[in-house]
Amino acid sequence: MDAEQHSIVNLYVSEIENILYLFFMIHFSTKSESFLVISVHSDEIGLAYVKKGTIYEKVSFKYSRSYNANSSEYPPISQVWPSIKAYFDKVDDVLALNLGVHRTHLREMLECYGISLPEKRYVCVYYWANAVLGSTSLTSFHNHINSPIMADTYGDLEFKTDFVHQVVMVAKLALYLQTKDVRPGARLVRTFNAMMGAGVK
Repeated sequence: MDAEQHSIVNLYVSEIENILYLFFMIHFSTKSESFLVISVHSDEIGLAYVKKGTIYEKVSFKYSRSYNANSSEYPPISQVWPSIKAYFDKVDDVLALNLGVHRTHLREMLECYGISLPEKRYVCVYYWANAVLGSTSLTSFHNHINSPIMADTYGDLEFKTDFVHQVVMVAKLALYLQTKDVRPGARLVRTFNAMMGAGVK
């Protein structure tokens, strides 16, 4: 494939991904050097802020899952949201491993307090990884980001239970994916497979 053909294929893939975005409201990659990784759970959110290609800050916020503040030692999410939103305000792109789940969970919790989810470019790292690596297993992720350029990755057990470690791993994975080149046709096929639940190793 010569340069002109490669450019045309890239254009078609980009247009098809835009169409998929309109249906699913999910982006499949980012080239930005600065982005935010989120991991949203019922009473805690983990954040990793990447600035100019480096994990600049990692933090978590705990909040009550109950409307009754007296029933928990933590405040409702409406009270900690200004601190969380400050990180959203730093970036255009927000990433999560399973974006649909994390974004929906955060949006629904905020809507209970009349708060709107910030309008950002939301990227699903799960689909991105499947398109580039052809795999979405945690073992595969660890194997890739435990390379010399991506050190200090935590184990699977901590990934499942520690939300700060989780977002750090996803941030490292995203930075790794940015260094990889994938043929446009392969990216498109793998993206479709990921969305249809096929080809997941």
